Amino acid sequence: MAESFRVLVVDIGSHVTRAGWSGDDAPNQTLPSPDGLLDDLDGPTAIETMQAVSTLMRFDWSAQRVVAVSHAGVSSLSLVTLFMHRLGVSAIHLVSQLEAGLAFCGRGAGIVVDCGKFSTCCGAVCWDAGGLLTWTLSSKAVAADGVLLAADLDQMVEKAYRRIDDPQFQHDARAFVLLLGGRASAALASELTPIVSRGKSVVPMLKDPDTAWRGGSLLGGLESMQWLERHEVDGVFEEDAREAGERRLRGIVQRYFRL
Repeated sequence: MAESFRVLVVDIGSHVTRAGWSGDDAPNQTLPSPDGLLDDLDGPTAIETMQAVSTLMRFDWSAQRVVAVSHAGVSSLSLVTLFMHRLGVSAIHLVSQLEAGLAFCGRGAGIVVDCGKFSTCCGAVCWDAGGLLTWTLSSKAVAADGVLLAADLDQMVEKAYRRIDDPQFQHDARAFVLLLGGRASAALASELTPIVSRGKSVVPMLKDPDTAWRGGSLLGGLESMQWLERHEVDGVFEEDAREAGERRLRGIVQRYFRL
């Protein structure tokens, strides 16, 4: 397949950024994410990081269709601005690391905990025939010493679980717990098991660091993938219409992704 028709998958994490082609077994490049990258995706640090990716992989951003995988708390508007305005990609699809991780595991529903470098997110994620439903999301800052406590994660999992209002999805989500992120560990999974399972046979699954990227790679190969195309945001980023452009961009992005 020609490179211009391949889908590029970029997983922007708080610790590392992974990039590669959809359909491959693993990312082509893994780069350290500079501190503050996720807080300023419209700034020079993010642009320099993405330019480093294109230099190493030898492609032109303007020719790419991109699946952008990122932390669940990152603004969709920021991601669209980075990839479509600053880098000029031809089309984009956004997915959180929680959603991508569950997709790679082939599960229809589950509770996913992303133990990141600076913060931890937990969400109850459900796939159904009508598309992706993320029922709830809660975040908790990591302590200064980087220690994650099983008791803290248990509270986040319980909060996500209790706020699911569909009985069937509640049952299905409870049956599968996934730990992702650079601070997830076998020891943490072991401590969390008796808390999450309440005596049932539910063991948190610990996946390798590329799980979210691989989920994005899997989604990028689906014919049903919904893309935000470049022509839909033409004129939005013009300097002389900035405020009107921001309102228009928000309306466009809301039709495709959560803000």
